[in-house]
Amino acid sequence: NAKREALLANKVKEEEFTAKIRVYSRLKSMEEVDQLKSNVLTLLGHETRTPLNGIIAPAKMLASDEDIDIEEQKMLADMVYRNAKRLHALFEKVMLLSGLKSGKVHLLFEETDLSKLVRRAVSKAAPWAEDNCVSLSADLPETATAWLDPDYIGRVISSLLDNAIRFSPCEEVVTISVCAEDDQIVITVTDRGHGIHPELLPYVLDDFTNENAQDHAEGQGLSLAIARQIVLHHRGTISVQSTQDHGATFTVRLPNSAQQKGDITDCFASSAAGRDRGG
Repeated sequence: NAKREALLANKVKEEEFTAKIRVYSRLKSMEEVDQLKSNVLTLLGHETRTPLNGIIAPAKMLASDEDIDIEEQKMLADMVYRNAKRLHALFEKVMLLSGLKSGKVHLLFEETDLSKLVRRAVSKAAPWAEDNCVSLSADLPETATAWLDPDYIGRVISSLLDNAIRFSPCEEVVTISVCAEDDQIVITVTDRGHGIHPELLPYVLDDFTNENAQDHAEGQGLSLAIARQIVLHHRGTISVQSTQDHGATFTVRLPNSAQQKGDITDCFASSAAGRDRGG
């Protein structure tokens, strides 16, 4: 009987401890949501001012009784449209990040050829790179099968490429590679830009941090925070290394569902003849 009572007492203690953990986790989650709301409001206050002015001023001119010729009307209407699109894109990013943080966004996982996904993202980024006189180089295996949401991981890849192109000087190269390391698939995106300031580096991937909110350009800073959340939803990691004046490298690590198939080149292997090298 004493042994039975001791077992029951231990069970009660375990249940109480588990309940405390659940309560703490719930409270912690609520604190994070409250902080997110506060940071969202701060960022929106900063990011919406310029596009709103770009909508209100030309709209006011169009609504006035002033004599405006057709060409000027078209120019003012285009200003309204471009700034409205900019605001819409910003709010979409805010909603997506909030949804990912709160668990309201559901990913659809499927077996995906990551090499094909990267090629598509490189092709999509090519015009933007050309406009900035930046070259793109892709170091990829023939195929790289992974269990992931292709739309969301495609968004991560595009965001990293866009970010690398944005901060690359003219005539430089942005390199993206895919390889296998232990039980992970590793995606790296490297630029040769001016690098990230050491004080900013720890906050680059954070969600709405006050430290880098002022450095967001047209909501671009949100893309890296979104990328981080998407990777976390895949049980992966994303990190960044940078030395000032020597560029930056973003590294995404995802669980490798195809490691036994041997279809992904090892990270430490020398470049094989079968790899694609795209410019």
